[in-house]
Amino acid sequence: SIVNTTVEVIDLTIAQNDTTICSGDSINISLLGGNQICFDNYMTYMGSFNNHHYYFSDFTSNPQGLYGSEINPAEANLIFNQFGSSLVSINSTAENNFISSLIPSNVFAAWIGLSDYMIEGNYQWFSNEPFSYSNWRPGEPNNNCGDEDYVVMYGPNYSNSYSSAYGTWNDEPCPGDCDPCNNFLFIIESEALLSCESSIYTWSTGDTTASITVSPSQTTTYYVT
Repeated sequence: SIVNTTVEVIDLTIAQNDTTICSGDSINISLLGGNQICFDNYMTYMGSFNNHHYYFSDFTSNPQGLYGSEINPAEANLIFNQFGSSLVSINSTAENNFISSLIPSNVFAAWIGLSDYMIEGNYQWFSNEPFSYSNWRPGEPNNNCGDEDYVVMYGPNYSNSYSSAYGTWNDEPCPGDCDPCNNFLFIIESEALLSCESSIYTWSTGDTTASITVSPSQTTTYYVT
């Protein structure tokens, strides 16, 4: 996007407008909102495998446990896309084993980037990678209640009957006709290691900082991209 500001130069006194100055004077122009929203406000780095990097979200899908309060995986994926990442795609047993090893023992399950919410029964990765590998729990996917459009990976669950499902997948609603969306975290993947470098600005003056000081001799329009 382009932000414009015009500085009007007059010969006598400064008007009651902060973009009007006397000839020979200087003015500082700052870009509001210059602080970048960083990925680490939303996710925590967990590790790398085959030059891909993996993160867990710092928020969950439905902490209130109510209908209408959820963030479904499709909506969460749009957040992660802003930072050059997406919900995880899994393409091999080795990758699946690595990702499952990252899940803490107190996490029942976590959302991965697989869904058939567009066309029932046609599973696709949010990353648009080919769907060539799966690790379903026996009997899954079963589309229980007719609206299980998203997919989770089970965690260790050492203390309950789901321990044998560790690392396998299940289709889940978010929300569903039978129950509200379950409250799970999201697993995210990026090809490049995400960073929180400062935003890069380019002013019409050639400056690359969030603010500039100028001394125009005539009415001038400054812009930043």
